[in-house]
Amino acid sequence: MPEEKKRDNRDFRAAFLGAKDERERVGATWRGHEVEIVEPSAKERARIRKSAMQISGQSISVDQGELEVWAIIYCTYYPETGERVFSEGDHDELLELGSKTLDVLADPAMQYITRGGEEEAKN
Repeated sequence: MPEEKKRDNRDFRAAFLGAKDERERVGATWRGHEVEIVEPSAKERARIRKSAMQISGQSISVDQGELEVWAIIYCTYYPETGERVFSEGDHDELLELGSKTLDVLADPAMQYITRGGEEEAKN
């Protein structure tokens, strides 16, 4: 019986680690253009959160606008090609968009970013 348990644990580990390409995807449409909002990897999510941090002395806060823009940059893909729609070079232009327009992509992307709690962004 103990040997069977060890095998199951190894099977679980291999299956879990092998799930790296199983990212959740949701569609988003803006003016007839369809894109996918793709769940970021843990590494990408950390990069998004870190990019939105504002450090002032001993105080750390998260700039919500920055968080949304970085989430859009890292999570928005063309469904046909699997390529990212935006690059880091689009950051400033995205910040200038109206919030209603930005929310079309930011709202679904933020669902992936806020999982795990906002406190993680401060650590």
